[in-house]
Amino acid sequence: MSSAPATPAQQTLVTFLLDKSYSILEIKKQTMEAFNGYLDGLKKEGAGVLFSLVQFDTLSIERICVRVPVAQAPILSDANYTPAGGTPLIDAAWNTIHAVEESLANFEVKPKIVVCIQTDGEENASSRSFEELAGLIKEKTAQGWQFNFMGCGIDGYAQSARMGIAAANAMSYDRHDVDMTRAAFAASAANTAAFAAGRLSTTAYSDDDRRSAGDAYFRPGAAAAPTPAIPATVKPDGVAGLKAGYALGKGGTTPAPGRKLDLTTPLAALTGQAPVPRTRAGTVERFSL
Repeated sequence: MSSAPATPAQQTLVTFLLDKSYSILEIKKQTMEAFNGYLDGLKKEGAGVLFSLVQFDTLSIERICVRVPVAQAPILSDANYTPAGGTPLIDAAWNTIHAVEESLANFEVKPKIVVCIQTDGEENASSRSFEELAGLIKEKTAQGWQFNFMGCGIDGYAQSARMGIAAANAMSYDRHDVDMTRAAFAASAANTAAFAAGRLSTTAYSDDDRRSAGDAYFRPGAAAAPTPAIPATVKPDGVAGLKAGYALGKGGTTPAPGRKLDLTTPLAALTGQAPVPRTRAGTVERFSL
């Protein structure tokens, strides 16, 4: 008698939305170093983690890698990180979330989902509103998605609140201090890795995370620390209730104006193929992950 096929293990889908607007230029080197340290942190215990990196400014939204095993994720370098343009934060986040949602059609077992957003500036170039984005993020949070917000030298709590991200999952960090920048990215990686491994039930930051990052906007006790791991007997809800209209390859409608892009080729550094075409974030163009 043949045995039933094993159920695939649940994976964790981590998507990092990284600001590459012009104001990042003066801190480009330390941002690259800190992000590469973040990758190292995920790679050390990232079994079962699939990773996507999306960069944004008003000139383009660029997918650096898409749903690759985190061990294969490319580091940032001068070749793939070129800050320029303004900050279409709302549009970039909106489109990234929908692209992640569409990608879930590729999974037999719905993954855990983490979306980490980093920016050093306030919104200045989007067509959608904070109210629209906050509604979308709250909807996904209720479905089990984890969102983190990293404010680079800005009030991350005020900005994340407008976006619908809980204060517990937000932090600000000192953009001019190399060690504190590294600490902020390291904390994000550590919490994400622990969530993926089941040691934490959220990716929330601790008070110590914020102190290490030089968080000038942090008030102790204002945000909850990461919660204990989910008991093994409790199955996470994942992302139940996805709208069928956004299922990849099933003829879903496009909620945002502009054309939907089929960007399916990672960078040459990862696959030996041509780089992904740039897309103009300011026109709210859709893309796939």
